[in-house]
Amino acid sequence: DNYLIHSALSGNDSLLFVQSSSGNLFKITTSNMAVVDTLQLEQYSIDGLESRPGTELLYLNAEWNQIYILDTFHMTFTDTLNIPFDSGIYFSDFGDEMYLSSVGCLYAYDPDTGEQLRSQFFPGIITRMEFPYGSNSIFILWCTISGDDPDFTLAELDRSTFSTLETLENSPNPTFIRYTDFLSRLFLYPSTDYGISVLDMPGFQPSGEVDMDEYVRGMILSPDQSRLYCLVYYNSNEDVD
Repeated sequence: DNYLIHSALSGNDSLLFVQSSSGNLFKITTSNMAVVDTLQLEQYSIDGLESRPGTELLYLNAEWNQIYILDTFHMTFTDTLNIPFDSGIYFSDFGDEMYLSSVGCLYAYDPDTGEQLRSQFFPGIITRMEFPYGSNSIFILWCTISGDDPDFTLAELDRSTFSTLETLENSPNPTFIRYTDFLSRLFLYPSTDYGISVLDMPGFQPSGEVDMDEYVRGMILSPDQSRLYCLVYYNSNEDVD
């Protein structure tokens, strides 16, 4: 009767961590998909998992503004950070910075101590974030209310400074934002026609749209960033160049 709630890969992709509806955290080897350890999480009210690159640490965001740090080798908790935030947990490529957002502000923290390194406010509520691997860019989407309708703005930021490089006003409200530094191309789903908008960067220049026959449930780039894979209902349009 268990079903997956949250999951995360280890930094070297050798381990998969899956939280089930029963409150169990399963440690699974990706070589043969065997469960090698289990930890009960029900008492922690976990709302997400993220592996810290370059370490054997798993960061679990919970209710009450707490982040539990789990040593996945011993499957024991080593520390707790108390930081208010609204988003999921994101890390730099080398795991030396942790990124969180709260309402209209983006923060960088030291993932060991929880010390705030820098922050940047935006004129709206941050609703989506994308931290592309291998890139110095961050993409965030924020929302403001004008009358009865929300207005969305998509921005490209410099990761090292949080300064705004470019903005796209009157943006769609995508569920998924994916960027490939290899192609300098941004993918947004859904577009206004429920396809995938393709934008060339820099400049958010429209480059086309991919029609999707079915509802997209997930989007991920290949390790070399040359292909975009989509999880859809009924197994149609399995991958998109």
